[in-house]
Amino acid sequence: MVEADSGWIDCMDMETDLLEVDIQRSRSFLPNAKWAVTHRDPAWTSGKLVLEKENPFSTLNISNTEILNEQDERQPCTLCCKSRKFFCYSCHLPLASTKDHIPTVKLPVQIDIVKHPGEVEGKSTAVHAPILAPGHVKIHLFPDIPDYSKERALLVFPGKDSKSLEQICDNISISGTKSSEHSFPYDKIVFIDSTWNQCRKICDDIRINSLPRVVIESRQTMFWRTQAGKPKEYLATIEAIYYFCVDYNRVVLGKQYEGEYDNILFFFKFMYQKIHELYSE
Repeated sequence: MVEADSGWIDCMDMETDLLEVDIQRSRSFLPNAKWAVTHRDPAWTSGKLVLEKENPFSTLNISNTEILNEQDERQPCTLCCKSRKFFCYSCHLPLASTKDHIPTVKLPVQIDIVKHPGEVEGKSTAVHAPILAPGHVKIHLFPDIPDYSKERALLVFPGKDSKSLEQICDNISISGTKSSEHSFPYDKIVFIDSTWNQCRKICDDIRINSLPRVVIESRQTMFWRTQAGKPKEYLATIEAIYYFCVDYNRVVLGKQYEGEYDNILFFFKFMYQKIHELYSE
């Protein structure tokens, strides 16, 4: 089954052996019981949004990905002319046949992704973000990056000095300013796209190492290409972006989440489902 139907994997420049993970471990997508999610459809409302392993995206407001299944042939990217299947992961553009069918997401804050040069473009979920949220996400290949120390930037990275969004907003309130989008002291969020073993060099760069850091609430990854020896809480980049935006909507904007950013997982959902189809046989 894998040999017969894995052509789409080759088109995504993904190696089949990297997809072999214990899919039974993937259970939950959104976090702890104290967090509440409400989508536009009342039937989806619950105190805790949990992705079941059989269909973990069924409760999310993600556009139909069937159009991707209908893409039989590779096509040239309209910019670089390289042969691609669903989108160009080098130019961060959809193909001519998919551009009218791929959703566009408006994120609540500007996002930069600093990508390690060792990360293979076709295997990274980071490339999904600028395609689905054009104008809101930029990818920079390290070491060719902006000097974030001169910007109002916040680095998403765990550590002893990292704070949660709640703690950052509590500090704003203590200082006498009501926490809101207008008073939030950062207007750019920086993510690092690399393995944990590669990220130290990026974090130590003078243009990044002085940035205040924020940590995302613990969630389990649904990523099929987990890092050896690392816990399931180590998220794929697109998952981290999604969760941060959901938390930002709740904590900083003070709004009830109604699925506005679910489509940032459009390609992630498609790839997850295809992989499960291949390995469930």
